[in-house]
Amino acid sequence: MSFRPLHDRVLVKPLESEHETLSGIVIPDTAAEKPNQGKVIATGKGEILKDGKLRQLDVKVVTKCYLASTPVKL
Repeated sequence: MSFRPLHDRVLVKPLESEHETLSGIVIPDTAAEKPNQGKVIATGKGEILKDGKLRQLDVKVVTKCYLASTPVKL
């Protein structure tokens, strides 16, 4: 599936969280926290400024980032 966000938008896939602690205790999915890190899988072309110029995004595909907003299901 090909997906291309518009303008300065970015599509991020949440990274899977660890399901086992260092001591070997397995954490069930119901008790695990929501992932707070993700990987950029698609980016828009950039922001269009008032003078019509295009400002490129700082992030690229495969960049790891922290999630700060609520997740959106597609």
